[in-house]
Amino acid sequence: MTITVSGRPAASLGPVDVASWVSWEAVADVFTGPGDPDWSADRDLLDGSLRDPWDH
Repeated sequence: MTITVSGRPAASLGPVDVASWVSWEAVADVFTGPGDPDWSADRDLLDGSLRDPWDH
């Protein structure tokens, strides 16, 4: 299905591609960069307690 904006094609709506597995070699570069030097301080700012997401 083609989604249009002002009569022009803007997006295609359809099934997700069948090939969803990616090899390690294809994504390995993502993990070779430097770590975030501020991660420890940033992590400590998060509230790590558990809660019921349906309890409003």
